[in-house]
Amino acid sequence: MADTSSTQYDSLASAYDLVWQIPAVRPLFPLLTSTLEANGPYRGASVLDLACGTGIGLRLMRSLGASHLVGVDISPQMLEMAKTITPDVTLHAADCSKPLDHLGLEAGSFDVVLGMWLLNYCPSSAELRGMLTNITKHLKPGGQFIGIIENHDIPHPKCVTDFKYGAMESNVKELESGEGWSVHVAFQTVPKIEFDAFRMKPDILKAEAASAGLGEFSFIKPDWTDIKRVISEGIGGEDGKDEAWWADLVEEPPNYVFRALKN
Repeated sequence: MADTSSTQYDSLASAYDLVWQIPAVRPLFPLLTSTLEANGPYRGASVLDLACGTGIGLRLMRSLGASHLVGVDISPQMLEMAKTITPDVTLHAADCSKPLDHLGLEAGSFDVVLGMWLLNYCPSSAELRGMLTNITKHLKPGGQFIGIIENHDIPHPKCVTDFKYGAMESNVKELESGEGWSVHVAFQTVPKIEFDAFRMKPDILKAEAASAGLGEFSFIKPDWTDIKRVISEGIGGEDGKDEAWWADLVEEPPNYVFRALKN
């Protein structure tokens, strides 16, 4: 996770990966995997994961053949979990919205930069700019930035106004700057996982990405192909196979996979 403070994430470290089991989140991992696979190969690739959390993105890239894996996160406790689960990666504690020069990372040396909900922790365009600058600085020309982001087109998607899909967003407020919204996110996990986040308005997000040197910025939302993968696992509705139960999530998904290339 990336934020101005590590406090809210340190306490979540041991339970954080439970969010991947929540119906609202469950379709994202197969979508992320298929998007990566369609834009590979990654044999021997170098990967920088910003806001790496417990390292789930690094583990995915290793399974796809990447060999040089580096993670950065603001939370020492998240990094401890990542180190325990994935000991053969290089990990650094740092705020991903600020310059990372002190970490000794070589500019222009990574084939892929991951950002799993990275860009949802920018309370201003200035912090967003800092994250995007770090991304483009460390990517090789033509390298890809890929990850997961909340739906920035809709301030409060209807599928997360309650816990139908195991996640709820509340206290959605427009920022005083008018650049975006603040939001409180909670998941029906045991223990309960909740945190505060932000999302910039789409025009600001896209303009800052272009200014930082990212092109072909695209959002890929879960569709029925991804949902059917989850349904096949017996998740959703009373019998676990009810397509109609997923309709609100497909219509207004709370999260997208995104992909961009360094110009």
